[in-house]
Amino acid sequence: MTEHAPARDAPASDASRRQNSLRLDPARLGKLLDLLDAREGGAGKANRQYVRWPFRHPWVQMIVTHSGGSRASIGVASRNISCGGLSVLHNAFLHPKNECVVAIPKCDGGTIELQGIIARCTHVSGIVHEIGIKFDREVRVGDFIADTRQVDVLSIERVDKAALSGQLLLCGASELDSQVIGHYLRDTGLEMRSVATVDDAVKLSPKSIDFIFLDADFDVATEPPASERLRSSGFSAPMVVLVSSETATSMHPSTRLKADATLVRPISDRTLLQVIAGLMRGGAQKGLTISSLEPHDPSFYLAESFVEEVRRHAESLDQAVRARQAEACLALCRKITGIAPLVGFEGMSSVARRAEAALVATMRVQDAALDLHHLISACMKARTR
Repeated sequence: MTEHAPARDAPASDASRRQNSLRLDPARLGKLLDLLDAREGGAGKANRQYVRWPFRHPWVQMIVTHSGGSRASIGVASRNISCGGLSVLHNAFLHPKNECVVAIPKCDGGTIELQGIIARCTHVSGIVHEIGIKFDREVRVGDFIADTRQVDVLSIERVDKAALSGQLLLCGASELDSQVIGHYLRDTGLEMRSVATVDDAVKLSPKSIDFIFLDADFDVATEPPASERLRSSGFSAPMVVLVSSETATSMHPSTRLKADATLVRPISDRTLLQVIAGLMRGGAQKGLTISSLEPHDPSFYLAESFVEEVRRHAESLDQAVRARQAEACLALCRKITGIAPLVGFEGMSSVARRAEAALVATMRVQDAALDLHHLISACMKARTR
């Protein structure tokens, strides 16, 4: 895997001016992809392991190694992406099992080169062929699609209920929510503890809780917010916030950053189980919000101390962003960049480096706001397991 930093001086439309092998401009390509999506509907979803997300780029570089060993670089148009692979359109047949490398555009403007194999090649019509590429490792779809909070946790298409296990803390939810969620969990290995107050929640052992489900209205009504009280009491488990469509925008700002996912009522059993399965994957977040160090690693105790420290940094960074204090933001980014990789948070260090680079470019906080908020969110969610 090779990652390339964003070229901040390059025009944003550079890739769109390159021509894919089908010679389709974005407008014509969009119509073709709309037709393919309408034709497919829900077909095949039951057999998929991962959720596919729309990922329409008119030009993606792909290098294919043919059976004789020769390599060819081609420009393809991408259709969708999952944490296991990429679907692209090409003007010719490509042999399944051939190895390939694709340079995929990231949210931050850079690209990442991923290795894989051609898993399938389907003739669509005329010269149009759809190529299914299987990556040689799982990736974080959130690196390529902006809505990272929902994309990463809704990445599993088929959920094995028997494989779901752990303790789920439901905090401040209504009796009806408690009954519905308990019903959805009935065929899993998950046990639910429902509490009406934060005081009841903090009486529990933080290490015994694997998932936290928190009602947004309850969170806003408590002071300090229930999410802050839980985190300060040592509850580091992934946090899912339950909202209604009417109150989704009124979530407490700090809770929005701490949350690993939000669920909008009414909640279906499929979505609930997908979110839990996505959070259990965990490995997709290793190095970003979860330390990649194993508990038996001699440096693991340092990771635990770092988690406490980096959450304080997140609060300071949030204040500095609000006050538009570029120097303070830069100093905090550099602290995180220097320490994070030493304790298993390599991904967090990369986010901090991007924020630092964006700040250095203009020394204007507003120009680096997106990168800074990504960093604050990662720091607030940091945990060791």
